[in-house]
Amino acid sequence: EPKDVSGEPDKEMLDRLLDDEVEQAVQALPDEFKMVVLLSDIEGLQYKEIADILSCPIGTVRSRLSRGRRLLKRQLCAYAQDHGFVDKDAVL
Repeated sequence: EPKDVSGEPDKEMLDRLLDDEVEQAVQALPDEFKMVVLLSDIEGLQYKEIADILSCPIGTVRSRLSRGRRLLKRQLCAYAQDHGFVDKDAVL
């Protein structure tokens, strides 16, 4: 029996666009923030593991992750506002 796929192509397209936008935002991060965000949020590594990989203190990992996430939030919030996903006056 054929599956009802009404609306699914739009959802797939939206998912792809959002994924592309997130990827672009991550790629736009300065390298020191990008690496920590990727290792933590994408690879799921612990702070200690990231610190060992990057040969830096755990505090540096925490700081870079916080700053990297804040930069991503700014970029993605602007995108969301520009494309009507959230109200332009929303404080995020």
